[in-house]
Amino acid sequence: MRTLDFILIVFGKFLHFLCSYARLGSGSSFPGRMLLVIDSQIIKRWLSKQDIKVIVVTGTNGKTTTAKLLEHILKNNNISCFRNSSGANLFSGIASCLIKEISVFGLLKEKVAIFEIDENVVDSFIKQAPPSMVIFLNLFRDQLDRYGEIDRIIKRWEKALYLIPFDSVLVGNADDPQIVHLLQKAKNSISYFGLPENQESLKPEKNLADIVYCPSCITRFEYKERFCGHLGLWECPKCRFSRPNVFIKELVDVFQADSLHQYNALAALCASEKFGICSKQARHSLQGFKPAFGRGEIVRYRKKKAHLLLAKNPISFTDSLKTLSSEKAKVVFLILNNHCQDGKDVSWIWDVDFSEVLKMEKIVISGNCAKELRLRLSYSLHQNTAPPIIYTEKRVKKALKFALSISSEEQPLFIIPTYTALLEINKYFKGADHLCT
Repeated sequence: MRTLDFILIVFGKFLHFLCSYARLGSGSSFPGRMLLVIDSQIIKRWLSKQDIKVIVVTGTNGKTTTAKLLEHILKNNNISCFRNSSGANLFSGIASCLIKEISVFGLLKEKVAIFEIDENVVDSFIKQAPPSMVIFLNLFRDQLDRYGEIDRIIKRWEKALYLIPFDSVLVGNADDPQIVHLLQKAKNSISYFGLPENQESLKPEKNLADIVYCPSCITRFEYKERFCGHLGLWECPKCRFSRPNVFIKELVDVFQADSLHQYNALAALCASEKFGICSKQARHSLQGFKPAFGRGEIVRYRKKKAHLLLAKNPISFTDSLKTLSSEKAKVVFLILNNHCQDGKDVSWIWDVDFSEVLKMEKIVISGNCAKELRLRLSYSLHQNTAPPIIYTEKRVKKALKFALSISSEEQPLFIIPTYTALLEINKYFKGADHLCT
């Protein structure tokens, strides 16, 4: 072991301790950022010296939940593993995760590392850490001011394909035509997952679609069913480019049937099969699974319950709103921020289907973009003969206290925040009871 690596690891662990002790955050990014300034190759060097399988999870929605699901299944089947559990999915977050897991002698005791990776840096990460498996979840329009249109991300993913070792396994979402078209170019073994057809519990999506035309012949897709955005049972009527057969397709009862989390669970089941864990055994392992904070989690706080549903783009926001109907919600708390981690441009809220909000009795709006959100809602509610009562309070903490006060003990308060708003909520609920969904 190099002396420099020993010094960097000790220094990184000290920074991690300092962040926790001084309450400067969880140390999910800062220690790694500092070490990468000193040596930009630490991730590549530390991982290359280990006898460890690296799994990359990427996509617009569901990275944190899928990584946690897979970790839960593997650990329950006696396969040692770790993941970047904080959700920090850029290089600084990965480096900080390694600092926490690695010993001062530069060794990792686990056999599998599960890293959720931001879709915009997948190719750069794979250059440093060749994976044994890559899970492609989905691709939607998200934070256009940072990422641009979907085509830009697809080009980066194409570069990543050529960097993935030939003996690596690819797991892809069969319901996303972009991902299927991308993976057709790969020479690796591919396993697909997707939702089943003719499920009464699944609510079809009629409006949102980022992808309308076939990438092969530019003909409009035909859908037998559409579950979420452009995800569904699709086919091109001209070139017959169509949804492939799927390995895993039964619904998972851990999550609501109309949720994007169904795709996350199926992806984890599909990936776990490559470790010799059969579907029945993996499903049994999911009993007792607790969602990551804010991803479908229920929190009990002072005799009240709050159902947290992170939303960061039109697809995830619309999908979260579907839950309101299935759970017969009465009060909903919507929070919209436009900080750097959320994306500065919030014009995407005009693509959200707010029809489910029309059925609410009371709506509380907050965040530094509360005015923009209220304006958007006004266009959806103006034709409603009995519109819900809307309360607006820019300060999140004050709005949360009010939302909890007007919710009942029997019916959970549904909270749909953007990412930085979720972090604020997390501070408020610190020490609360976290329940399974």
